[in-house]
Amino acid sequence: MTTVHEAVEALFRDAGEPRRLVLHAGLERICRPRAPRLHNLVREPDWQQVVAGFQAELLRLDPDPAAWLPHLEAGLRRRPQDENRRLLRCAAALQALDATLEPEEFGQATVELPAFFGAGAKTLFLPPPEAPIEGWVPEKLKIDRGAGELGLHLPSLLDLRWRLVHLEGRPVTPRPQPLDAAVAEVLARRLEETGDLRVALASPFAGLEQPVDGDPGRCGRDGTPYRFRGLRGKERQAARGELEAILGACAEQRVDVLCLPELTVDGGVLSDLARMLAIENASEHPALVVAGSRHAGDGTCCRNRCTVLDGRGEVLFTHDKIVPFKITRAAAEAMGSDVCAKLGIDERGGYEDVDAGTELPLVDAPLGRLATPICLDFCGTELRDLMAECGVNLLLVPAMTARMDPFRQRARELGSLSRAASFVVNSAWLLRLLGQSEEARRRRLLHVYLPARGRAWDGDQQDEPTEPVHVFTMSVRLFRDKT
Repeated sequence: MTTVHEAVEALFRDAGEPRRLVLHAGLERICRPRAPRLHNLVREPDWQQVVAGFQAELLRLDPDPAAWLPHLEAGLRRRPQDENRRLLRCAAALQALDATLEPEEFGQATVELPAFFGAGAKTLFLPPPEAPIEGWVPEKLKIDRGAGELGLHLPSLLDLRWRLVHLEGRPVTPRPQPLDAAVAEVLARRLEETGDLRVALASPFAGLEQPVDGDPGRCGRDGTPYRFRGLRGKERQAARGELEAILGACAEQRVDVLCLPELTVDGGVLSDLARMLAIENASEHPALVVAGSRHAGDGTCCRNRCTVLDGRGEVLFTHDKIVPFKITRAAAEAMGSDVCAKLGIDERGGYEDVDAGTELPLVDAPLGRLATPICLDFCGTELRDLMAECGVNLLLVPAMTARMDPFRQRARELGSLSRAASFVVNSAWLLRLLGQSEEARRRRLLHVYLPARGRAWDGDQQDEPTEPVHVFTMSVRLFRDKT
């Protein structure tokens, strides 16, 4: 690793007079790999005085932060006695710049850094997300920011508001976008009027026969490729009836957001759902629908695709699953031949016959920075750092899993780092297919985590479980019974 002095010199030398965003991004690149050293330094009183003193110098200058740049350059390029003092000056300057950067001025921006920081070094600036859920948490229930299992986290360490994401070399690219203005207005108004948010999780079609196609001719090292096929005939008619019951319950309980499981809403059922919302959902309860996911192909490409609708049935955005699922040989043997046959595989195991997505949609809404990772996208290792870096703080997760423990662990991690609320809804169809007991199915049907101490629920822990929807009223549940 190069020295702090060398990095600072390169930043000013190669970028000329850095604009505020370039300087901000460069200082973050200097500090991030040195987070372990900073973690030790910022706890020492002597070093805290260095940081406070340098920031005080800046704050005495012109209130326009653009006027700071010459002073910052002089202060950062000045040769102090050791590297630690140089690093702390960089951290102090980063904190000061971060505190003065306003979304109204910059919004989302991408900046390119000098070649010294690596080929194609680009940084995406994401403004601080809305955080109404965090605002409901009483002081005594707040979670201390911690590194958890994600390593030392620079935004937590320096209490940074903006999220800076390094774009080069990533197999998955964040795709930020605002929520549709009309939907955002509806949700913002409800939050203002009620100070609340109602999220419903529903897992329909447990008793239906989901057709799954396997392709034994292409069986290889990972087993047999398989895809879920759409419901037909009487099965699709039965699915319409279950959807009508779910939407009726949402209207009755004035639900704001509805989330359905992975591989539950195929293309035909999605069309039925959109039509029902357009015709029957005049009150727009729900106003936002995460319509599970489906295997969607066009002949040349197939994706495991989650579609998010508004309360009128219009498509707002989609998310293509990034981490396809694999069923190992050992897992297939444990399932038994009957279960494997219904999944289109045999004792050799299998895998989703889909192309992996390459983008993570990030939707800024009045509810927070929303993402809809599908199953392993949420609980696997591939996206966890990216979601934390992007400051995602509201996750609506369609899942199909036999085990809920990995989801509980990830929800706690993101709750600590990003004050994230997570809503996971599992496939009741899969739990029934696996022959799990009613108690086990209830426990694994859903998991809800709110960013406060002791605020996590599984399906068997609801005070008053209701069907066909399970409704969570956030501000009420934050204060109930465990306060």
